[in-house]
Amino acid sequence: MDVETNGPEQTNSTHLTNSKVTSPLANLPLERATTSRHSQEPSHTQEALTSPVPSVTMPFDSVYSYLQSQILPVSEPITPAQQSKFINYLDEELLKIQRKFIKDQADTIETYSLSQLQKELLVLIKLIWVSITKRNKLFGQADYLIKILGDLEDYLFHYKTIFVLQNQVPVISGTERSKLIQFFEFFQDIDSKLSLLMDGYEVGNTTEKLSSTQVVRLIPLASRLRIQIVSSLDTNRLALQRNFQASNAIEESRNLLDILDVEIGRLFEGVLERSEL
Repeated sequence: MDVETNGPEQTNSTHLTNSKVTSPLANLPLERATTSRHSQEPSHTQEALTSPVPSVTMPFDSVYSYLQSQILPVSEPITPAQQSKFINYLDEELLKIQRKFIKDQADTIETYSLSQLQKELLVLIKLIWVSITKRNKLFGQADYLIKILGDLEDYLFHYKTIFVLQNQVPVISGTERSKLIQFFEFFQDIDSKLSLLMDGYEVGNTTEKLSSTQVVRLIPLASRLRIQIVSSLDTNRLALQRNFQASNAIEESRNLLDILDVEIGRLFEGVLERSEL
């Protein structure tokens, strides 16, 4: 079944291109995991970049509440055959992404950007989430979300620069600003979904949630990725601090630095808070 993705779950990522996905689950329309601009999804546009408390993502609690509302009130059974087909599909698509990444490592010119990689992973994350919103017993979806985080450790080591600053005003171009927005929204998306799975949801008289083994795997991954991302952003943060010396770039540089500080604080906020409980 061919389904169109209407856009990512955060409205300020409308710069992402629509992608067509052949769903491995005939009864799991991808649209359930996506929303239009007129949906009940929390609205957070690029105007947030100049708000009194600048950020590019929504507060965690708002995103978490929205995800909770996506869980169906009753179970819609997924057959074992659909589950098997879905797992095979995820394996195939993750392998394709890995091959593109390996090819990019071998090329002298970048042919597979971090933004492209995130877009393709986001499609798979949405499909995984669709299967979870059916309110069935987990059949391996959480393992794939954790695997994606594990793969991202390797991917981010290769992509040294998350976004590029300019030696002029504006200090960040529209294209690079879009990369920054997509980057942080991507990690908030997977963090909030994994947080909900750590808390669990009801299926009949039982609670479906991550196993203790999965939590043990997840928490160190989230911690390492957070450190890795902060390290990758150090060069940008130092450059912005130096811009405070240039009067024509002070306000914009300070605003962007504030954004980075807020977003760094939100990296894996949900997962890491739950690890302390």
